[in-house]
Amino acid sequence: MACTPFMRAYHSLASTMARLGADRRGGVSLEYGLIISFVIVGFLGGLTLFGGSNGGAWDTMTGKLIAVIKGN
Repeated sequence: MACTPFMRAYHSLASTMARLGADRRGGVSLEYGLIISFVIVGFLGGLTLFGGSNGGAWDTMTGKLIAVIKGN
């Protein structure tokens, strides 16, 4: 049976996936990446909560700053 281009691509992909599955060198990097992503998600969540409750204060400060710049 002749090997079609689809069959060659499938076998190439299967052998690449098998090699990646057997490779254990990136485990520590993956763990550090997950830790950093959880820290970033927590940081963004905190900013969202803090920013939502603190928006009025920033608006007031901006208004006062504009008034000082205009000389009122």
